[in-house]
Amino acid sequence: MSGLNDYLHRIGKEPTAACSCGSAKQTVQHVLLSCPELTELRERMWINGPERDMRKILSEPTLAAKAAEFIIDIGLLPQFRVVAASRRGDLADDIFVDPSSDIETEDSRYLDNETP
Repeated sequence: MSGLNDYLHRIGKEPTAACSCGSAKQTVQHVLLSCPELTELRERMWINGPERDMRKILSEPTLAAKAAEFIIDIGLLPQFRVVAASRRGDLADDIFVDPSSDIETEDSRYLDNETP
């Protein structure tokens, strides 16, 4: 299972909410703003200095796009591979979920327009 451990732990899919860095729960805020394992990548993302306001990051389109690119670049949410492939122009059949598959992914409940 892949995704943010804090969320996955709350739904019983991970034994712990901890980030691999060991310093905090693995939340969106932790990953985007403070995980010590991601300091160098984060510094490259915020070229004009770090942005510390999560509400601003998630509500301003330019900052939200940077945050999404960061999540794609670190590979935390593999479902974002479609976005990354689209940016490169090389969408491949192997990145899509086969609807006839009996493998249930974290987001497969949305495939049939079901509400969680």
